[in-house]
Amino acid sequence: MKSLFTFNNTNNIKTTKKILINKKDKSIVEKTEKREKREKPLYDNNILLSSIIKQNKLLKKQNEDIVKLYMFTKEKYNDLENKYNNLKSITNKLSNKLSNELSETKQNISKLIEDNTNKLFEKLNNIQKELYIIKQSNIYIEDNCIKELKKEKILFKDDFNLEYVLKIITYRDNRTILNIMKQYYKINEGTIKYPFKYKEKQGFDYFYNGKWIHDTYGEIIIDILFYNVKDLLLSCNLFDNVKSMSTFIENQIFIQKLNDKKYKKEFKKYLKNELLTNE
Repeated sequence: MKSLFTFNNTNNIKTTKKILINKKDKSIVEKTEKREKREKPLYDNNILLSSIIKQNKLLKKQNEDIVKLYMFTKEKYNDLENKYNNLKSITNKLSNKLSNELSETKQNISKLIEDNTNKLFEKLNNIQKELYIIKQSNIYIEDNCIKELKKEKILFKDDFNLEYVLKIITYRDNRTILNIMKQYYKINEGTIKYPFKYKEKQGFDYFYNGKWIHDTYGEIIIDILFYNVKDLLLSCNLFDNVKSMSTFIENQIFIQKLNDKKYKKEFKKYLKNELLTNE
């Protein structure tokens, strides 16, 4: 029994020691866990600090980028403002220059109008003087053979008929007009008395109301002559009288040409030659 007790006692001691060792280990483990728990916040604080530092660096960089962007924007704005000011300055200069030129042009035009008006009044005064002289001189020519120059309907006579007009209209130039003149103002064979005349350096005169009236440039004469010729040609150039549509159209084109001021001016030289030749 003693032996058994001793054995049991021994086992108990071992078990007790083992328990004590286990307790000791457990205590050590608990202490270690407590120490780790105490150290863990320190580790977390370091992470937090590191994160804050990184955030600060990031914010600093962002701030630097914002500053750079602001400086760049400010530079561009200043550049645009300078360009705007330069453009505004140029616009003002051009506006002032244009205003000055317009003012100068207006003055020149006003002066030109004034000068031309004065010249026109001077010419009108001269014309009035000439008309007064003619009226006072009572220049009358009693010549029953001369027809008056006036707007009238040209009538056919003898060889001067529709067939003749349709023939000469095909010239479609000054010859058409001159031939009508010769036939209409012909008194007898070989004798033509025109109701208008021309003298070098004096100009034209036309016969109307029993007297000769001065027409310096022959404009009145040509206007009346072309009016009468046009009326005659229109009455002859009809579909029933011409051979074809093309002939009718070409004739009409020439007839309308008698309204052209440029053509009237061009005809003046042919009229001068005819009148000087027929003196």
